[in-house]
Amino acid sequence: MRRSGGRIPLAASWLPILASGLFAAGCIDNPAPGNDREAALDPPAPPAPRVAVGAAIDGVDPGLLMPEIMTEADRRDLESPGSTCRFRMTRVGFPVAVYGASAVVKLNGRLVTLAGTGEGRYATDGVEMTIRPLEERTSGQFASELILWLPGAPHELGFHGYADC
Repeated sequence: MRRSGGRIPLAASWLPILASGLFAAGCIDNPAPGNDREAALDPPAPPAPRVAVGAAIDGVDPGLLMPEIMTEADRRDLESPGSTCRFRMTRVGFPVAVYGASAVVKLNGRLVTLAGTGEGRYATDGVEMTIRPLEERTSGQFASELILWLPGAPHELGFHGYADC
């Protein structure tokens, strides 16, 4: 589509840029907790209910369960001296586990408490979780992994992320 003189019309040169901008405009919807753009209209979500491990996983295929991120309300509800560390999937994400002498993890939309069984190891009613550092602990965040065993699951679930204490 060249005219005399080898120049491309201005409209044709901006068309790909305009099209990519319109395409990307449809990709900004992120419904994850913490990304509520209508917070002024909707009241804050209440904290997830705290239930026994069996109640949280009863009737759910263990292959479908994964730790979920905790909302701000969940974290406020968990503030206690015994839970001093947080495991996050990313450096800036919300935590999926809060741990210390015991651990709390969100499964199936419910907060469950796991009793401490050793350094970085927690278990209750057949659900086991291990959180261990992948690098030497220094101040601030350090690379860690969370491993979760669920009763009836064909394999363990492992996640690399970051812990801070």
